[in-house]
Amino acid sequence: KLVVLEEINRQQDNYRQYLLNMLYAGAYLSHPYGRPVLGSKETVEKAAADPQIISDYYKYFYNTSNMTIVVAGNFNLETVVKKIYEAIPARQNIKTATKSRFGFIRSINPANITETRNVSQAYLALGWLAPEAGNKETYAMDLISVILGEGRSCRLYRVLKEKARLCSAISADYSTMREPSPFTVYAECEPQKADRLRQGILQEVERFAREGVTGEELEKAKTIIENNFFLQHETNEEQAESLGYYEVIGSHENFLNYITNIKKVTVEDLSACARKYLTENFAAASITPGAEGGGK
Repeated sequence: KLVVLEEINRQQDNYRQYLLNMLYAGAYLSHPYGRPVLGSKETVEKAAADPQIISDYYKYFYNTSNMTIVVAGNFNLETVVKKIYEAIPARQNIKTATKSRFGFIRSINPANITETRNVSQAYLALGWLAPEAGNKETYAMDLISVILGEGRSCRLYRVLKEKARLCSAISADYSTMREPSPFTVYAECEPQKADRLRQGILQEVERFAREGVTGEELEKAKTIIENNFFLQHETNEEQAESLGYYEVIGSHENFLNYITNIKKVTVEDLSACARKYLTENFAAASITPGAEGGGK
């Protein structure tokens, strides 16, 4: 309990993660995606006070009926399968967490949350609801996140940091999850520039949806994604982790065919996805200098 509580305390000083937690809480409301992975101090204290809560949670999720086993490397399949069945108990006839109890997310809550803290600069995050794992549009959204917000050559960096000098840091990210997933833009700036920066981000996102991209931009983004993909999966452990993740949220086939599907994306696909998902319906969160803990 003390270890987890200390992690929660440390996260308070990680302004990027703290801000994204704020954004998700406002955007997803009562859905689990709106809850921080570490939990809150209140939930940790409650669980630690009643060991039965932890025991029930473990039995609900951590059982063979709810398990995916991944093996990667040089091995004999028949031998490995035999050892797996020898090592784990028979399938347990108990209730398992196979479906969401909260219903499929249909729209984002257009929250606008601001918190004041003892900081010297402003932190801003905007979020849109993007496609879920298994949706073929996820590949286009990955490419959009690279073109808009990855590296010094991306659009947001060139236009808003280098040209307009509205921020000190800016990036975009798209996290593929089982249900409709967040597409976010995160930025840091001087407090007096926060409003102009927010408007600049919205203008660049709107311009992307309106004008689209060039073939050169698309090919460069595909190269970046392909290089990153292979660098991130050089070891058997890294490959196994991604295979398991994709299988749990959808299908491991999405991982095996990832680069092939990225290469299929066209300029028209990017424009269509940007117009469909990067709309005026978004959530926003910000941290600004002021009295500690104030906000709305």
